[in-house]
Amino acid sequence: MLGSAIVPCVFLLIGRCKVPESPLRLKSKGRHEEARRVVFRVYGADVILEDEEEKPKHKAGFAEVFSKGYAARIVFLGILTLCQVVPMYAIYTFGPQIMTAFGLGVGKSAILGESVLSLFFLVGSLPAMFWLNSMGRRPLLIRSLFLMAVGLLALGLFPTAPFSR
Repeated sequence: MLGSAIVPCVFLLIGRCKVPESPLRLKSKGRHEEARRVVFRVYGADVILEDEEEKPKHKAGFAEVFSKGYAARIVFLGILTLCQVVPMYAIYTFGPQIMTAFGLGVGKSAILGESVLSLFFLVGSLPAMFWLNSMGRRPLLIRSLFLMAVGLLALGLFPTAPFSR
């Protein structure tokens, strides 16, 4: 079961071979000609990597990151991430118990149930990839979190309802 993760990893590694490094990173490392070739290959001859003046770098300390408006943003994004990670962790941790409650707790049925659950996550992620650019990150995040909250609220308010058994 753990070895099955190798299959998508191999596809990602093969796909990564053709992905060029960031032109800005190449330029920051002094590899200007290589950065120009990457821009030409990816964007074509119409785009030119301009030489910008190097701005003085200012390293922010730990206290500066959590000062001003950044602390509220970090807490907000931390809560959003927590709201996504905790239910996923719970679903996969208690997956066998959930599958048993649905009558899919033994043998091939359990594997099928877990596979269907993972398929739902995949199917839910595919439209989000396309909506990300058209809808924007923030509206997509807010709408998806709202829908998750509605589902969890329904399960919390009606724990004995037919759809939650």
